[in-house]
Amino acid sequence: MTAVHGQSMRVVFAFKINASRDAARLRNYWRPKLAYAATGAFEVDALFPDTDGVFLDYRSYDGSPVRTHFRFTDDGKIGHTACAPIGKAA
Repeated sequence: MTAVHGQSMRVVFAFKINASRDAARLRNYWRPKLAYAATGAFEVDALFPDTDGVFLDYRSYDGSPVRTHFRFTDDGKIGHTACAPIGKAA
């Protein structure tokens, strides 16, 4: 979260991953998180629909609660995701 003119806002980065080019970066990012994940990490707490997608509440690698919102394209593929810690999710 960041503040602009006294109001907090969520910053969302949208980009496409080139799996062959970014595979090493993804491995380097996730390997230590998965190797030292907290007990209960990645457990799903809730899954519920929204008017333009679905919310998924889960535990991150360190056990902290996270909410991810998925929006889908007309052909059912994930078109956009946004996530934030549960305490800060809008």
